[in-house]
Amino acid sequence: MQNLGLRTFIKMNNKFKQAWEELLILEKSENQELADYEDQLLDILNILFNHWPEGVDDLSLADELNTTVAKVTALKFLSSIEEDELIPVLKKYRNTSLLYEILKIPEQTRDVFLNRAGRVRHNITMLVKMANDLFNGLSEIEKNESSNPWMKKISVIDKSIWGDIANEAKDWGIKEQDIKKIEKFKSGRKKTIQDWEWLKDFVEIQINKKNIAPKNIHGEPMNHHKVLIETWKRII
Repeated sequence: MQNLGLRTFIKMNNKFKQAWEELLILEKSENQELADYEDQLLDILNILFNHWPEGVDDLSLADELNTTVAKVTALKFLSSIEEDELIPVLKKYRNTSLLYEILKIPEQTRDVFLNRAGRVRHNITMLVKMANDLFNGLSEIEKNESSNPWMKKISVIDKSIWGDIANEAKDWGIKEQDIKKIEKFKSGRKKTIQDWEWLKDFVEIQINKKNIAPKNIHGEPMNHHKVLIETWKRII
């Protein structure tokens, strides 16, 4: 028999909870210097990323934090964005909901949006709608790539690395059909979100198995493996 109405206990790291509380305080501050605000927000996002509860859906976490799913989704996204991409937009806007909507827009069209946005700079509600409308006009592939920062981190990896991994995987006991999946990433053709998710899981498994490691069995450095390991540290 199900225990309806009982909340599921979510284990949250104390650093995560403290960072979330600091975020709420920071968002209420109106007279803080921009540089101080930037530094504090970046520190908070870094802590949230490193201590985000594993295996918890956004709805359950929002319930535990007494906030909205939209808020949780936005902060999860922002905590995964690289600082060099976040900072230029953060210098223009502080509102985290707006930052989320703007940073979902692909970089190649983001500058166009920011130029238009300057005309209604102080109308946050209108800016959020403008950014969301632009995002909704993207193709499904573009939406997937823009909504998942980890995909972007993988996509900028030199494509030749995937050719090397495909060759090495033959000695790892990997099935031929999976080697062909790896080889798809040597080319620049569009991938589905399922392709990216498969690759994300595959590399994580191979890192755990030590097939992808900083050095080979002879103690020689494996620089292309180091690239993957460092990238995966930032997405898992």
